[in-house]
Amino acid sequence: MLKLLTGIVSLVLLSLATHAQGTVIFNNRTRSGDAPIIYPDRLAPSDVKAQLMLVGEGGSLTPLFPITTFRPAAARYFINPVSPFIVQGVGIGQPATFRVRAWEGDTFENAVSRGLLHGESNDVFVPELGHPLGIPGSIPTPDLAGLQGFTLVPEPSAIALGLIGAIVLSHIRRTPLARGDEQES
Repeated sequence: MLKLLTGIVSLVLLSLATHAQGTVIFNNRTRSGDAPIIYPDRLAPSDVKAQLMLVGEGGSLTPLFPITTFRPAAARYFINPVSPFIVQGVGIGQPATFRVRAWEGDTFENAVSRGLLHGESNDVFVPELGHPLGIPGSIPTPDLAGLQGFTLVPEPSAIALGLIGAIVLSHIRRTPLARGDEQES
């Protein structure tokens, strides 16, 4: 009976291991250094959100959850870390490329369309995702080494761009076209 139970437990663990998803530490304080995400003092850390994105074929982005906020006070340019973060669809020991998005408001897309503050990091390649259970001898959960900090900027709206264009056009003097032939006096 003990052999049967041991066999069943081994098969279950083997099955779980083959379907296990890899992990990464979602943080902008990494072993390669700090990568602050800068935003204006007028915003509280709870007003700014960040999300880890999985970069796929052709640069397609898949949002990964959860969305997180920023730390308070002196550490306000650093996200509340999510560790270990399970990356759905990428197995233990497999490579993955990530990008961090940060924004003001409810969603990144709304921040872009409404001209609110938003920004994205560089792409960060992680050669091997870690093991979710942290079993000794397994691949440890990596961080986003190589992540570079960035500043949130507003997206100029179409109305603002139109107004700027109108101002520029109103200040341009019209010059007569040069003619190839001289006019008689």
